[in-house]
Amino acid sequence: MNDPRQALADAANSVVGWISPNDNYLNLIDPGDPTPRQRSVAEESDCGLVALGIEEIVFDFPTRAPYKDGSAFQLVYTRACGNPWAPGGAFRLATFDEPPQVGDLIEYGPGPSGAPAHMEHIVEATVNDTSLSLVCVAGGERNEGSETVALMSRELTWNNSHWVDNANGRSVIGVVDAEILASMYPMK
Repeated sequence: MNDPRQALADAANSVVGWISPNDNYLNLIDPGDPTPRQRSVAEESDCGLVALGIEEIVFDFPTRAPYKDGSAFQLVYTRACGNPWAPGGAFRLATFDEPPQVGDLIEYGPGPSGAPAHMEHIVEATVNDTSLSLVCVAGGERNEGSETVALMSRELTWNNSHWVDNANGRSVIGVVDAEILASMYPMK
């Protein structure tokens, strides 16, 4: 497949329902790590690690740096060659004219009510003027106490400077653009 957006959406959909400590899930979040470390990682919120794993299904990346507690977002930024404070490479800001799209990895900042920062891949996107309806694949969701990969629906609104998730007030602080990522790394 030559379309990086569709390839990432397909890869994200393929892991929906994977749950810790299933071996497929553990290899997605931290490939090549010894099982005890993977099981420890799987007890944390894994949204960034799931995002990295989905991208690794599609692209031929150099081996990922070893995970250290709390480093998942930094691993995403390093691979994308940019971050919310210094956009560049495949990391860009989500503007009104360039909203997040299918295949993109979307990053939300912390919400005003204490919702943590979060990352997930977009598998469907519909823009309607100042609203954006998304279906995303997210790690970091809990199912009976275990980390799981879930399909999530999001409704966002443009507030004159950024996209905001209506449910929890988290602002979109950037995206890893699927097409730009494909220009940086070969697809498998």
